[in-house]
Amino acid sequence: MSDSSMSGTEGSASPISQAGALALREDEDQYGTEFDFSATVTWIRQNVVLVGGLVIIIGEIIWKAQFLSRMFFSQDDYVNLDIAIKSPFNWHYLSLIGAGHFYPGLRAVTWVLARVSLYDWGLDAGVALALVALASLAALRLLRTLFGDRPAILVPLAIYALIPLTVPDLGWWWCAMESLPFQLAIFMSLSAHVRYVRTGSRGSLFAASVWLVIGLLFFEKAIVLAPLLFLITAGFLMGPGTWLGGVIAALRRHWRAWLIYGAITASYIVVFFVALRASGQQAQVPSSLSAAGGFAWTITKDTLTTGALGGPWRWLPLADQQYALAAPPTATVLFAGLVAAAVLVVSIGRRFVAWRAWAILISWVVCADMAPVIFGRLLAGLQTVLGLETRYLADAACVLAICVGLAFLPVAGTQTDEAAAEAGQRAPGGHRASAVVSHEQNLRYAASALVAIFVVSSIWSVHTYQNSTPGGPVAKTYFANAKRAVQLARPGTVVLDQYMPQRYVEGLFGKQEAVESTVIGDLEQGKLGGKFRWVGTAEGTIDGMYMFGPDGKLYPAVIAGVYSVHRSGPGFKACWPERKGRVAVRFRSRTDVYDWMLHLEYIWGSSAGPVTLWYGGVRHELALQPGTHNGYLGVFGNVTHFKVVGLGRRHLCVTGAEAGQLVAYGSPIP
Repeated sequence: MSDSSMSGTEGSASPISQAGALALREDEDQYGTEFDFSATVTWIRQNVVLVGGLVIIIGEIIWKAQFLSRMFFSQDDYVNLDIAIKSPFNWHYLSLIGAGHFYPGLRAVTWVLARVSLYDWGLDAGVALALVALASLAALRLLRTLFGDRPAILVPLAIYALIPLTVPDLGWWWCAMESLPFQLAIFMSLSAHVRYVRTGSRGSLFAASVWLVIGLLFFEKAIVLAPLLFLITAGFLMGPGTWLGGVIAALRRHWRAWLIYGAITASYIVVFFVALRASGQQAQVPSSLSAAGGFAWTITKDTLTTGALGGPWRWLPLADQQYALAAPPTATVLFAGLVAAAVLVVSIGRRFVAWRAWAILISWVVCADMAPVIFGRLLAGLQTVLGLETRYLADAACVLAICVGLAFLPVAGTQTDEAAAEAGQRAPGGHRASAVVSHEQNLRYAASALVAIFVVSSIWSVHTYQNSTPGGPVAKTYFANAKRAVQLARPGTVVLDQYMPQRYVEGLFGKQEAVESTVIGDLEQGKLGGKFRWVGTAEGTIDGMYMFGPDGKLYPAVIAGVYSVHRSGPGFKACWPERKGRVAVRFRSRTDVYDWMLHLEYIWGSSAGPVTLWYGGVRHELALQPGTHNGYLGVFGNVTHFKVVGLGRRHLCVTGAEAGQLVAYGSPIP
């Protein structure tokens, strides 16, 4: 076709077609070209490991967000939030030792969160969930750095993301905020260190040092983080050869790193022991070698091996119903032990260098997870209970994932003697090559089955943990009601101070930390300050007294017990008669020895002062204020009546009395 004919054809295009083409070009200019689906598919195929890792992490975040939505603050959380809200931001506060732990980073974060919004589970759990996401992303980055973009790294990533050992730790906020930054530091410091070993970059060395400092600021277990970096470097990053040769090579080539890491760790240890000495706490020798051995055996057999397989499948809930210990069935303990032994044998048989990875894992568990308990809180008789504490092994989940990769995968950029031997076995060679291929195929099938068992078991174990710890929503409702009571109560409301319900704060923390005036009283901040006038004991003249009920609402405080005989009549005829300066009040029935509180409704015309009262043969002095009021007195004994004596010319009208126990009853505030 000639140019002229083409020109004629173009020239004959209708105005409508030209307008449509113009509109299409304008749409393309405004919204861009049409979505290229094939290019997206190609990109996903080229980055399948990255995409797969992100899918695992997104699923983990959704899963753990759902778990956290069912939890709430518990025990140590309230104690440490109280310390934070009452303390100035200084070194004395940051260096406070709690149960032998030194964590200035955690103290600093808690200080900020307590002032942003106290007892705000959405905020604080959101911070913990963000750390979960960051730690998992750091794990993916490390695995890609160590082993390259091979699909097999998704297995150790899934182990870290799904392992139930980290779940109880996550549900206990204070423990989670101690452990999660440390887990993040493990992955990030090792990732930066690997880059430093490969490139010699000072920036990578600086990054590794910074992450080591961060780990130490949140958990003293990070003392063993530098040794972990050294063992992995010597065992897997120095090329083929013996581990001892790797140690010598690592010391010779990267002495600057070990000098810096050692100086940081040594400085921290000095500061830690200075703070520990100032606190009055101290390390202790285990009560017996059998107790230490029993603890080590229990935590290895019942907690670590079962957890590594997705267990423990069954839990032992504590009284607060917000935390549970591992309680694996005996049969599953045996099964998990056999599987663990088989994995060790197969991995070492396949790649002899794998024994180094398992040695590193065992060393970590002994030094980071067992030793602090043995030398910090192990008492005779507690070895079994403490051995079932999964939170002691939360950080071991990181090292387990790393060591699984080191045991089964060659490190990127290196070739060990074992890897070279494997390459030789895979070379064409008749029946031998065919047998090797068949053997490898069988191992893949077995590994796939084991991964499937782990995933299903992990989901089931977390599900049963949630069912075993239903106390979170109850605690959340309690504190929501308490917050509302603080907001709506009249300033100066008299509230009887009591111990918090033990499911929230154990009395073992001491009266200063476990009472309502501390835990609920911390909500009286800013404009809410001075809302309550807390009274430790009901004694003397107290009008309009309230007390918190088991649901966290504020109720009138009333006596549940035995009431006095009702006296009818107008005016002062309702008073118990006064004869010769004494008033005798009879009860409807005999009181009980557990009726420990006496309440009087009275009219007192004299000036303020004490009156003498005889109850169960015991003399008491009761201070009264003039006017129409309520008086309270602690008593003891089973009686049918009591007397007020020595009134003289002073006149006291007692209109009613009750002996019993103070309870929350009636319509709450609001």
